[in-house]
Amino acid sequence: MASKVIPVINLQEFGVVKDTPTVGLASNIFTDAKNMRFRDMAAWKMKGDVALIENLNPSMSAAPGSTTAGEIVFVTWWNNPNLISSGQTYYVFIVEQINGGNVVGHRAYLYNPGSGSIQDVTPTTLNSNAGFQSGYTATGEYKGGWQATEFAGGFCIIINNGLDKPHYIMDLSGNTTIGNVPKFAALPAWDSYNTKNIILEATVAETFGVAETGTGGDADADKVTPRNIRLFDLGSKIDFTVATLFVTKQTPNETTTECVPIAAKTNAGTNAPNQGAIDKDFVPGDLPTVADEIGTNPAGTNFQYGLYTDTETNTTNIIFNTGIVSKDVVRVYLVSRKPITNTCGVIRAFGNFLVAGNLKEVTSDGTINEMPGVVRTSDVAVPGSVPQNWNPFAPGTNTADEFTLSDTATVQDMVPLQGNMFIYTNTSIHKLYLTSSVVTPVAFTPVTSQYGCQTTNGIVEFDGRHLVIGSNDIYIFSGNPGNITSIADAKVRDYFYKNLNNVYADNLFLLRNQSQDEIWICYPKGSSAKKCNEALVYNFRLNNWSIRELHGVIAGVMAPVKGVSTSDSERPWSNTTVNFNKLYPVLAQQTTGGSNTKANLLGADIGYNHRVLDNSDDPYTSYLQRESMSVTPEFYTEQFNSIALLTQG
Repeated sequence: MASKVIPVINLQEFGVVKDTPTVGLASNIFTDAKNMRFRDMAAWKMKGDVALIENLNPSMSAAPGSTTAGEIVFVTWWNNPNLISSGQTYYVFIVEQINGGNVVGHRAYLYNPGSGSIQDVTPTTLNSNAGFQSGYTATGEYKGGWQATEFAGGFCIIINNGLDKPHYIMDLSGNTTIGNVPKFAALPAWDSYNTKNIILEATVAETFGVAETGTGGDADADKVTPRNIRLFDLGSKIDFTVATLFVTKQTPNETTTECVPIAAKTNAGTNAPNQGAIDKDFVPGDLPTVADEIGTNPAGTNFQYGLYTDTETNTTNIIFNTGIVSKDVVRVYLVSRKPITNTCGVIRAFGNFLVAGNLKEVTSDGTINEMPGVVRTSDVAVPGSVPQNWNPFAPGTNTADEFTLSDTATVQDMVPLQGNMFIYTNTSIHKLYLTSSVVTPVAFTPVTSQYGCQTTNGIVEFDGRHLVIGSNDIYIFSGNPGNITSIADAKVRDYFYKNLNNVYADNLFLLRNQSQDEIWICYPKGSSAKKCNEALVYNFRLNNWSIRELHGVIAGVMAPVKGVSTSDSERPWSNTTVNFNKLYPVLAQQTTGGSNTKANLLGADIGYNHRVLDNSDDPYTSYLQRESMSVTPEFYTEQFNSIALLTQG
């Protein structure tokens, strides 16, 4: 009888292939695997995970009433330079705040894994001390999405949930005490774009080049000489039902002083101001032919102004009293009567700038202005601080800017690469780059409209390239659209997108497990509610795939972990320090058992047990599977006698 040897060698070459029909696969391709990795000419059992801190139950603020800790929703690593020399570091984690069985907010905590210290860093002024918004829909979906970015050389960390303003902590250089770390605070001047827009900045008398005594009267003279040297046209007609004015004067080399609105001397209009706020029903009177200075009311009040409507130009005019003299600089700001709160879907650091995308403006009356394709850049930050301005129209030296992308899709994430910032929407990629210009330091250009990113945290950089989870493919982008390469086609692409729970797709996140040359795509599979229960593992050196199981994972980050002892083969350093030479996947796990039944922080790729949902450590299964291996390419084979698999360890 004819016989044939079918070699199964070079197990690392392909790994797992899910999409191609099995009968046509090479003999060293596997059709399924669990908790295995392919490298070093073999298939290796992946290591499991251990609880770095279990039954996470930090103390809650009692401000909203009796509260308890709920589920953990986010974790990130803050590589604070103050702690590196002592072998310490910080994790930042977010947990629900529960009152009466309901989530009333989210609280932020610092955790030092070496010392075990936990510090509440939630701003006490945020939402009446209930913390960051709860943000859940009636069916339990979270309306926001957590992400973090470091700034100012790591001394600053910024977190954002898409519902509140971005918040930051700026630690003082040299501070090694967790109790002295400031609480989170809203980014300064975050709303500066909408708070005050300057509509006039002028110098009295010099604006018109006339003497202090210059006045006008008839129409012909008005063409050359102004009606009054203290009269200025604001350039548009102000609707006082929706806006008011903030007016200042500054004498050179002196401080700025606010000016007070009063009734104009002639044609005061209706509901005219009287040393107070401008009423929303105020209608200025018509500008007279001769606009005399307004008087002071009461006497002794130095800096006042009145308002007119110029019927010829249909614009609002402002006139000051004689307290404003030649060479004084006057500034008029337009202020909305509806305070606006700005939020963003994502914010990232780019050099000395911050860049925010997927913006939303919400007025005090609930009016929402969605701007999913708008990107704003901050002013340049002074070293050791965060940016102090986001308004492109602010006076003085200013590098803040705003861009509207060339498509209508939503900005999902923004990740640096090769000195540029690449902006990913659902369907496109744009490049933000530095121009070396003092006036316009950044600019942007479209890259491609054929590829994008599915969700925030769906991109990771490795070896000068991006691995991206697109809306219909997993691909590598190296900065040039001509080099975009699918790494999942005919392997795991169909498997991934068919199994991804699209209701909770925003919970997907990526980890670069550098020590194993792997990228983990952690995602909610099938009917998993919110939590990630599987990771597709891509070896970017060998271009192969495998699969790892997860249990109740909601977020993760690569970070150093605390040691065990010198006798431990995996973590042979002190259990009161971390080792920065190797980073591990640190996972936030939502549990169903244990003393708190809410949350753990796990260190993954450690040991050979899994921390499962009931909060116990269980041995886990690893296997390889190959279906439908062809045995008849060259012979009319009638039987398959045996197969042997060598296992070691």
